[in-house]
Amino acid sequence: MHKNSTILNTRSSLQAGITQEVFAQAGYPVINFPCLQIVATSDKDKSAGLLKNTEHYNVVIFTSQNAVIYAFKLYPNWRIDESCHVIAVGLKTAQCLEQQIKNFIWMPQSQNSQGVIELLQGLNKVPKITLITAKNGRNLIQNYARDNNIALQQINVYQRIKPNVNKIKLLELEKTEKLIILATSVTIVKNLISLLPKSLLKKVKGQTLLCASSRISDYAKQQGFSNTKNCHSANPENMLKFLSI
Repeated sequence: MHKNSTILNTRSSLQAGITQEVFAQAGYPVINFPCLQIVATSDKDKSAGLLKNTEHYNVVIFTSQNAVIYAFKLYPNWRIDESCHVIAVGLKTAQCLEQQIKNFIWMPQSQNSQGVIELLQGLNKVPKITLITAKNGRNLIQNYARDNNIALQQINVYQRIKPNVNKIKLLELEKTEKLIILATSVTIVKNLISLLPKSLLKKVKGQTLLCASSRISDYAKQQGFSNTKNCHSANPENMLKFLSI
């Protein structure tokens, strides 16, 4: 499926290399066009202090590899109590976390916020949650906690910013007829729209948009993307498998 298409790799530079390798090995041409830049939180001292006080929370959720990397940069001596349920969103996040802690790591079947909620629903009692993430996003988990009277503390350990436009990559995009665009977050879709000139954006909205969740797909449809597909995962290997179906 789509083997004559080019992958538009929109992931941040920290994740772009692995994603490119997965698709390139499968025979896909890849254009790297980062729509996110990951940087440390602007309030490092506050976030580090919050990490030290997670012992009162019985569920700790890491939303991405970046959440793991930046959390342990901020507080290298962090030790999560054995009584905590530790949840990692995605296989790569879990693998990254395994290098830092000895706790058992839970991983939702659907590697997104909805998958986390389904996992939380299966736990006997969840009075308090610590969410290790970026400044914006994960509204589904926040809303779930509020609606179920669960105390939630969100610790922002990194932030996403919009990168500068690479004009050479824009020219490459203009010459490419068939694209499969990776959409692993709503923020990436928003930034893609704002980074592209109107003429090129019109073309891109008619291409295949491979989304990591139904929430991303629904948002993209609202913005005029006519061919969205939901693969229920931000893992590049799972995205590739979806294209092979």
